[in-house]
Amino acid sequence: MKLIIQIPCYNEEENLAKVIKSIPKSIDGCSRIEILIIDDGSTDRTLQIAQDLRVDHIISHRFNRGLAASFNSGLKKCLELGADIIVNTDGDNQYPSELIPKLVFPIVSQNADFVIGDRQPKVNPNFSSSKATIHSIGKKILSWLASNDLKDPVSGFRAISKNLAYRLHIVNNFSYTVESIMQAVNQGFEIIFIPITTNHVARKSRLFKNVPEFLLKTLSNTIRIFFMYKAFKVLITTAIVLGIIGILPILRFVILYISGDGEGHIQSLIVGALVVSISALLTITAFIADLISYNRKLIENYIAQNQS
Repeated sequence: MKLIIQIPCYNEEENLAKVIKSIPKSIDGCSRIEILIIDDGSTDRTLQIAQDLRVDHIISHRFNRGLAASFNSGLKKCLELGADIIVNTDGDNQYPSELIPKLVFPIVSQNADFVIGDRQPKVNPNFSSSKATIHSIGKKILSWLASNDLKDPVSGFRAISKNLAYRLHIVNNFSYTVESIMQAVNQGFEIIFIPITTNHVARKSRLFKNVPEFLLKTLSNTIRIFFMYKAFKVLITTAIVLGIIGILPILRFVILYISGDGEGHIQSLIVGALVVSISALLTITAFIADLISYNRKLIENYIAQNQS
């Protein structure tokens, strides 16, 4: 099996060499190991360091396009290079490279297509109590949305099989972590989480400026992704609730009308009919959305079968 380790980087001149030098030279089950650097428009010596260390492959963005775009670029290049397994790790040295064999083992042994490193925020000394609490809340919400126990859904340390990689198409601009999980779950792939340790990262995250910005971006992207993959569930549930609410004033009017006291309560009939109409429109929209989702699956499967 050919393993390619992709490392998205943006201004990582202080950490990149440590990451590259600590990558194992051999891993059981992998006949070849290559390194791919995705330089996302760095303005420091990141690109020069990658070249000096003679990594196998380099992608260089002319300007900073963001983490999701870098992940996409790397995934596409890895598949073009014939990777059987793709490992994604960060250029800031947060994830210990010596744990890569542990990460790829379930895929090498053909027991999984998607393996994610669980940083165990509750017991990880590199997580503050506030960060661990926010992570816990987010994990519960995302686990509920995905109907899966997602121990660390935003961890960037992950191994992906070729089979799954062909089916991942990240469309949001913020981050690839949650959307890739939702896509995998939506297509029936099992996700395995393995406990890992992390290295201390002194600098602040470049993905967001502060915690409120992170929460806002994560929430908005999660809602968008959820609607993209679970539109039928959301719309049909809303339609049923509105339908029940709309029927109540209509029944009230009917009961009053039969008892001879319907005059003067026509507003109940109007309001009820309006709400029921909205419910009917949402029901139709739900089935249209479900057809679109089914069509998307067919297209993704067709692309994967023709590329693999």
